[in-house]
Amino acid sequence: MKTRDQAVEPFVYIVGAGRSGTTLLMSMLDAHEEIAMLPETAFIRRYLTRQRQVAKASTVRRLLGEDRLLKRLDLQSCLLDEFAACPSSEVAWSDVYRTILRLHGTRTGKRHVGGKDPKTVECLPVLCQAFPSVKVIHMIRDPRDVFLSRQKADWSANRHWFAHAMAYRIHFGLGQRAKRELPVGSYEEVKYEELVRDPVTTLQRLCAFLGVEYDHGMLRFHETAARLVAEDEAAWKANVLRPLLRDNTGKWRSALSPTQLLRIESVCHPVFQQGYYIPNRTDLPLGSMIFSLTLRFLARTAEWTYSLRPVRGTRWRHLPLARRDDPG
Repeated sequence: MKTRDQAVEPFVYIVGAGRSGTTLLMSMLDAHEEIAMLPETAFIRRYLTRQRQVAKASTVRRLLGEDRLLKRLDLQSCLLDEFAACPSSEVAWSDVYRTILRLHGTRTGKRHVGGKDPKTVECLPVLCQAFPSVKVIHMIRDPRDVFLSRQKADWSANRHWFAHAMAYRIHFGLGQRAKRELPVGSYEEVKYEELVRDPVTTLQRLCAFLGVEYDHGMLRFHETAARLVAEDEAAWKANVLRPLLRDNTGKWRSALSPTQLLRIESVCHPVFQQGYYIPNRTDLPLGSMIFSLTLRFLARTAEWTYSLRPVRGTRWRHLPLARRDDPG
């Protein structure tokens, strides 16, 4: 069992494009006897990226008390009690997250506590500067299957195909930047396809990265995953509530049309260019090649435009990641 002051840093944080298998991996890690994962609350990008990194304790209590996502932690009363004294004193949002980690670790009795939010890949500098010891896991999945999955989820079914493809491209690119710039030993990639086809080998590698012993109980994730999935998420996260589906890959081959494949492969060109996946075909006729090149140009332009946007009050260039040759 842990003492009160042990769980003050996020042990591991999972990011990646939505529908890349981040919930599956979170459930597997949570099934480890030494690791407790927080249900998804998006705390990092909703609070740590605010313009002001501190707030009055009274403001913290009010915001936490109203926060619908934090209520799913079932720590509300304990969390509010932590900031009841000295309401006019200032509290850092990073310390609020440390408090959440500590309370969750104490309740579960596990040695390490981690978090997960796919879109936090957009503000990794904030996460890594606030918590230098955190280990980041970037989930990567075939963008064609990601697109297919996003078309079925309630929260994304009605979005334009270009928005889905661009979200994947941007998140993949930000993950690749973290891979280049984060200190050695603090970033790891996991391909969804490898995780479902050979979970033991993949999880053993991840445990070595995290510095914990492999726990075979991680394969029984479905027995406890319900505590990590909210009721309004159950419809599109149902797979984590049943045993691992080892054939849940490559569905795009029979479900997407040639036009859809050309669109996704063109916009998400970097992931194919870097050899993570193989395009459906490379011998495109002239008209299709011109269409593909046009989409690539538009995607590059959109990605560059997106990079200029402030991310919740901050910019990547204003919060550089630690270089690989920097200490710690």
